Amino acid sequence: MPYFIVDIGFYEMDNGLRRGCSAHNRPYATRADAETVVAAQSVERQARRAAWEREHGRPFPGEDYYIVESPSIHGTLELAKQHFGPMPGDTLSEREELRGALVQAADGYPEWADELLAAGADPNGMPLIMAIQCGELRIVQAMLAAGADPNRSFADMTPLVRAVESRYPAVVRALLEAGAAVSMRAGKDVTPLQAANLPGRRGVSASDEEEIRRMLAAAGAKA
Repeated sequence: MPYFIVDIGFYEMDNGLRRGCSAHNRPYATRADAETVVAAQSVERQARRAAWEREHGRPFPGEDYYIVESPSIHGTLELAKQHFGPMPGDTLSEREELRGALVQAADGYPEWADELLAAGADPNGMPLIMAIQCGELRIVQAMLAAGADPNRSFADMTPLVRAVESRYPAVVRALLEAGAAVSMRAGKDVTPLQAANLPGRRGVSASDEEEIRRMLAAAGAKA
């Protein structure tokens, strides 16, 4: 059974302290492997705590990493909550925890993404954008099938413009087939077709560039 690293932390929000609970999406074969990663990050964590305490003039609310043995990433979150129990000031809902885990799973872990979606994780917003910019077609398709809105913006970015900027023709096609609007603008009033004519990801072939422009034009895209 693999091991996962779980982050448990408290963060200052406008409505008080909020707990963050998320599992690293990479499974480790042994506890020793996971412990090595945690140890390597300890210096950075301590520096971050010290900086926060200097800025706020009081002890850091708390943050730590834990290692959990679990068959899956969602199971990891459940085990972490069972093990640590209720935390003072905990206002982070299970829905938010699942969504945070889905953002991490979107970067190349389709099996975990499937499990989290089945558990009710919301794919809209950052999870879908992450899968798109990572070129994870299988995960994008799973999110769309689970109800992700191809026209919902996140941080002033639309899924289609992000797919075009990232230059993944198959992802662009999947979004168009799911109903992504070619007229929706993102960022500084950029249309999908305009994004296709801006510099994109390095190493993209001319045929992929042309295929994206052709698909957008066929869908009625205008500059």
